[in-house]
Amino acid sequence: MKESLLVQKIIRAVREAYPTAYVRKLADRFNRGLPDVLILFNSIYGVPKSLFVEAKTDRGVLSEIQKQEHHDIARAGGIVVVARDAEFVLDVLMEMKAL
Repeated sequence: MKESLLVQKIIRAVREAYPTAYVRKLADRFNRGLPDVLILFNSIYGVPKSLFVEAKTDRGVLSEIQKQEHHDIARAGGIVVVARDAEFVLDVLMEMKAL
């Protein structure tokens, strides 16, 4: 499966499971290193949260610039995950108590 198809599947699955979440594709050929998807949502505690998702195929590996971006996001308090399927992202959102 191509990474672009995986990104589409992740976006579609999140929008279906969490219709009030803001889901946006971030990365494109002009923004190297950024995670592929940004998800903004409210938790069951009423606290807004964010999740950055880097989509990778089974053979995909992070580039050095991606590793640096993920480090910078995490250092600022953001959460970044590498997802190889949409179900993983839904599991993470459930663990984060997304509404």
